[in-house]
Amino acid sequence: MPETETEVLVADIGGTNCRLALVAAAGAFAVRARFACTTSDFATPGDAIKAFLQQQGSICPRHAALSLAAPTKDEPIQLTNSRWRFSRAELAHQLGLERIVFLNDLAAQARAILDVPNEDMAQIGDCRGNWHDGTVAVVGPGTGLGVARLDPQARNAVTPTEGGHVGFAPNDEVEMALLRVWHRQLDHVTNEHVISGPGLVRIYRALAEVCDTPVEPIDGPEIMQRALTKTDIACVKAIDRFAKIFGSVCADVVLAQGAQALALVGTIATSMQPILQLGGFRQRFDARGPGPAFLKDTPCLLVTTQDLGLRGAAAALRDARAHKD
Repeated sequence: MPETETEVLVADIGGTNCRLALVAAAGAFAVRARFACTTSDFATPGDAIKAFLQQQGSICPRHAALSLAAPTKDEPIQLTNSRWRFSRAELAHQLGLERIVFLNDLAAQARAILDVPNEDMAQIGDCRGNWHDGTVAVVGPGTGLGVARLDPQARNAVTPTEGGHVGFAPNDEVEMALLRVWHRQLDHVTNEHVISGPGLVRIYRALAEVCDTPVEPIDGPEIMQRALTKTDIACVKAIDRFAKIFGSVCADVVLAQGAQALALVGTIATSMQPILQLGGFRQRFDARGPGPAFLKDTPCLLVTTQDLGLRGAAAALRDARAHKD
């Protein structure tokens, strides 16, 4: 980057929320200014970024990295759970940018893990293995379900995947009953339909239907809050079931990737840390595999660092600069 450039633009754009920041162009991750909106607030990401930069007056960054909840191999980019559709060339022209890096949102969070201090890694379960020793499966539920693979020893450390779209596999009679409810609504039920913000609502409503109990018109955050405070037994049951299914899904990801560790990322995972620590998640995780002890020595880490997507985008921009021909 030019020596005169002190700030670069980074973005973490999901299916619902868009987070923007101006960060230091060099050195440790440092936010100089930030902006948050929803993807429904603006017609395009370029409009959102322009609104942010207009607030900053004369600052016109020339380099940007966008963490996106979408595949980034082909353009134009279509966000998986949003109407935003755009290309690198369109954004560069609209914003006067010289370089734009696009990367999948889970790839960004996975890349950021390499710079996370140990105190921001909460252990789920008793295993205390060293996650640096091999590959790491990175899983993050949000508006959808993101999955990536991290190899700390490789130059291109992160491999994005579309693992959230793997078909859902029930584990017991209750989940078989839930699947029948969802199948009537969705036809093909994927892990993303269940392990996500909307998925928590689906579990809550389907459990009510299966048990023939009343259901309230509440959203995922409200279900989470009532479950954490134990003020609503239906919400407690929904989040407990979510945690169990989450454990099974994560174990399947680890098995499919041949990973030596698991990292959980995102606000949903961090919000439910007390529930993950209760044991249902880890019991389901450990029960998977070719034998009863196959995954018991696999570290499960909850990454609690703030701004993980923005940090990963900034790191990706540094990587792109370092590997420039």
